[in-house]
Amino acid sequence: MTDPNTPEELEQALYDFAVKANELKALEMAIDAWNPISAAAAAVGTGLPFQAYYNAAVEEVGAVISSGDYPDLGGIPDFCRNIFSIDAEQFRGAAELLDGTAMDMVGLEGAPGNVLGKIGNWYGDAAEAFEEYFAGYGPAQARQAELFAAAINACASMDAIATSAKESVASLIAGANKLADDLIKTYWETQETMQRTMTFAVLGVIAAGLSAGAAAGALAIVGLSEAVPPRWRAACIRSR
Repeated sequence: MTDPNTPEELEQALYDFAVKANELKALEMAIDAWNPISAAAAAVGTGLPFQAYYNAAVEEVGAVISSGDYPDLGGIPDFCRNIFSIDAEQFRGAAELLDGTAMDMVGLEGAPGNVLGKIGNWYGDAAEAFEEYFAGYGPAQARQAELFAAAINACASMDAIATSAKESVASLIAGANKLADDLIKTYWETQETMQRTMTFAVLGVIAAGLSAGAAAGALAIVGLSEAVPPRWRAACIRSR
């Protein structure tokens, strides 16, 4: 799964994750109820297959309408949306504006002092007062330039942080969806393997001379009455 790059793609990825998390919950409930005895009973036809348990679990957990209505995700959807709502472009624009202003300030640094040169020979108290007044202008402009540089660097840092945060969130959601896919695949493969194993075991007993009915004798008793949670029993029977 590719990383989401837009708010719309994020919403789709969050919904996909909610659906998969919901399926994992149903699978875990079904696996918790479906055990080797249930698998053996299903192998000889005296019990229900895993699919029936899964269908009953799906009916109990219900469907997912949106990522926001799936409580097991907690605050993850809102956290991701908040990160994606940060506009990194505003920091880039501010940095460009501040950079232009800083360059203008540097250009003004020596301007007042040059007035004396343009006036020519100017002596007396007024000239000395003028020169003294603007003696601190250059250093002040240098400090302003430093402040502008710090502000520009801060904007660049915020731009990088916002961009990196979005990329991290996108990567995490894509990774979570991939992990959920892998877990779902593993759960189903594990149950199928168990069913095949139990089927071969029962067939081995039958090949040794014991009838299927005898092999399943005790299993027929527990196949539905004990292995299936009471609240699922009707749903399992409907799925049979």
